[in-house]
Amino acid sequence: GNPASQQRPEHEDKSALLAQLKDYKDQIARLEKQVQSAPKLTADSEQKLADACHQLDTQVLANESLSRQVEYLQSQLQQSLEAESAARTALQMSAAKVPCVG
Repeated sequence: GNPASQQRPEHEDKSALLAQLKDYKDQIARLEKQVQSAPKLTADSEQKLADACHQLDTQVLANESLSRQVEYLQSQLQQSLEAESAARTALQMSAAKVPCVG
């Protein structure tokens, strides 16, 4: 057949292959970048996890100290209520001893 007509598709094939090759090279470059940045991403994730754990620990400690504070305040309140109750009783008793002035 005509060599010119055969040459053209082959040339197009070549440029298509070259374009494909360039795509592959770009993909490989992207993947290499991802691989290079992976350890940094991993390190960042580990750091974030460590920070979160630390925050959680801090929160737990804060909660424990809050619980202790609440317990302390409850016992204070209980003592105050008992003292108030005792004072009322004493007041009623002393009031009962005082003759009514009317």
